[in-house]
Amino acid sequence: MGLRLAAQRGLVSVFLSLSHKCPSSRLAKHDDTGMTLMHHAAVHNQPHIINILIDLGHDVNVRKISSVFAAGL
Repeated sequence: MGLRLAAQRGLVSVFLSLSHKCPSSRLAKHDDTGMTLMHHAAVHNQPHIINILIDLGHDVNVRKISSVFAAGL
């Protein structure tokens, strides 16, 4: 199970475990859909994950990037 899936499903203990194994910069990185973990948690209504990301210092105002940029085209 990955960070994105844990964020989407609100699996707090799994998310915490995986997030402690990753550099902070990876947690704020845009994925292939142009979304960050913050976006995935918000879209799936996971306030506990959002609060964890905020506590870790992530920007709540981060914007989704378009799929063209996300794909590297």
